[in-house]
Amino acid sequence: MTLSFILLFACFPADARESKKTLQENGNTTLSLPSYVMDGMVLQQNKTTTLNGSAPKSSSGKTISVTLRGGKHKYAGSSTIGKTGKFSIKLPRIKGSLVQYTMEFAIATTVVKTVHDVCVGELFIAAGQSNMEINYNDYLKSDSAFKANTSSRYTRDNIPKNINDQYVHFLSPARDLNAKDYPLRDVEKDTWLTATGDGANYLGYIPQFFAQQLRKNTPTYLSGSFKPLGAER
Repeated sequence: MTLSFILLFACFPADARESKKTLQENGNTTLSLPSYVMDGMVLQQNKTTTLNGSAPKSSSGKTISVTLRGGKHKYAGSSTIGKTGKFSIKLPRIKGSLVQYTMEFAIATTVVKTVHDVCVGELFIAAGQSNMEINYNDYLKSDSAFKANTSSRYTRDNIPKNINDQYVHFLSPARDLNAKDYPLRDVEKDTWLTATGDGANYLGYIPQFFAQQLRKNTPTYLSGSFKPLGAER
């Protein structure tokens, strides 16, 4: 089964399997953060967001803070790093908008991680098999894949056109059946993809059209994104 996450902007708590090491900007400290905490990420609007991670044990007892800045808006949360280096920070409710934020992690007064182009909107989870995963690159790009997946009943003129929306952000799954979790495909290093140009070719048709209709028909959903994660079994 393929598990997918449709994001119209969101963030989840981390667990050990999702974490990855992120070097401090001055090169001295390493944070362990969820793999999706990177440029172009999304946060859930109108709900408290929890960010979990870990820092070196030498930072135990220090304050770690997260600050979002965008336009005239600023949101912040902080916590104390535990004895084992783990931390959990809650961010306040943030209204969805097309404003993109810069998010900074700081230990004491030292910025240890900066994430750019952070967006805020709605989160949806789409779960299914190939019906949610079918995208151009994996299922239709090569002639052999096109023939196998359409049973030669269609021509390339019948392929639906991808949406072209810079406010639809997503992460593409690594199709690894042996992984213990659902790793992200290394399509672009350290950044979320947008449903524009070639990027949309990695996004399932059903989820992207759902995101498009949601943005079009629901005025409160000012921004949208889609994050498929999973492996077909």
